[in-house]
Amino acid sequence: MLFNFEDLKKKEIICVKDGYKIGYVDDLVIDSDSYTIKSFICYGKNSFLGLFKKTQDIVISCDKIEIIGEDIILIKDYDKNSFEHRKKNKLLSLFFED
Repeated sequence: MLFNFEDLKKKEIICVKDGYKIGYVDDLVIDSDSYTIKSFICYGKNSFLGLFKKTQDIVISCDKIEIIGEDIILIKDYDKNSFEHRKKNKLLSLFFED
């Protein structure tokens, strides 16, 4: 089955094991050599009214995906601490610590 990026962005990522809602697909990591998708990225959430620090983005490797359905993407087991996290490169981070 083929999906375009706009279709993937509307799908929520949920863990099969406990029903934890991880978030929606916000971005993709694509291997430029093989032209395949390596992982999905869910952007971090803003804390309290966006005034405080934003949580880190969650990167979910494609080998964790169980099935891509009409409305959701089901992943196998997860461990919140073992998710790959990615920090955005920000100009201010060059001068200030997070």
